[in-house]
Amino acid sequence: MANHSKITLHERKCPNCGHWSFAQIRHCPNCGHDLDAESELKEEEKVTRMESGKLDLPLIPINEKDHLLLKMVKYPIRMGQIVFYAIAGAIAWMAYWAAL
Repeated sequence: MANHSKITLHERKCPNCGHWSFAQIRHCPNCGHDLDAESELKEEEKVTRMESGKLDLPLIPINEKDHLLLKMVKYPIRMGQIVFYAIAGAIAWMAYWAAL
């Protein structure tokens, strides 16, 4: 008997109609929606964010309407978050240069 192994191909779901199709197809065979449009927009957004130089770090929000005591607690927490990201970045940088 022949051994028939199932070949799984990558698929993606159309955001317009929900139809699943092969990942290599550019347009949805069900509704004709351009499947690469969203990925191109996300890539452009990443490039814009990188060019602007702004970091998108998840920091604790401090609002103007927060009570003074709450702000006094949030500011040291935010400073700790920034220090953590700085240390993690330094370790990643050292690991990168050590691997070369």
